[in-house]
Amino acid sequence: MDIAPSQDISYNDRQPPRYPISAVRQHQQGTVYLLVLVGPDGSVQDVKVDQSSGYRDLDRAAIEAARKWKFNPGSRDGKP
Repeated sequence: MDIAPSQDISYNDRQPPRYPISAVRQHQQGTVYLLVLVGPDGSVQDVKVDQSSGYRDLDRAAIEAARKWKFNPGSRDGKP
């Protein structure tokens, strides 16, 4: 079943990225925007950087964290 992309998605587990030590040492900071494809069961199927922080280590940390996220399965008319 295909479900249209939604900005209103709930999650079970969404831990933030671990700040890379190399980024701390180099005083790097930024925001990473990700595209996260969530499967019908709520698992993350794919993660891509939509907008980079400008720092490779920060982008990688965000991707690694997102791969571990768990979302509530999508439903339509009360059915998964």
